[in-house]
Amino acid sequence: MIQIDALPSYVVVVTASNHPELLDKAVWRRFQLRLHLPAPSPEMLTEWFHRLEKRMGLSLGYTPQILADQLKRLSFAEVESFGADIQRRYILSQPNANLKQIVSERLKQWQARFTPSNNDNQS
Repeated sequence: MIQIDALPSYVVVVTASNHPELLDKAVWRRFQLRLHLPAPSPEMLTEWFHRLEKRMGLSLGYTPQILADQLKRLSFAEVESFGADIQRRYILSQPNANLKQIVSERLKQWQARFTPSNNDNQS
């Protein structure tokens, strides 16, 4: 914080947080402008998956609409990570890669992040 305060007035500082609720008042008062970026819409996610397929030159084995529906709680940063994960696993499993199976396994793993486990329900 002290280093931010010491910056000249002509310096522009841009920051981002996925958890603004964890920042205290001392952090918030140092920034003049705050923008809230909403989660991507289903249409935006569908388009993102269309573009991923085009970049890869391959079908993901699921329609972009199904993928968008399955991952609707993710931010664009998380969707980017999901896509990079798929691409990495596809490349590493050559020459016998099964992209649909890779996507299926990754969907299960990513969806598990949002499903409470049985241990979470016990107090």
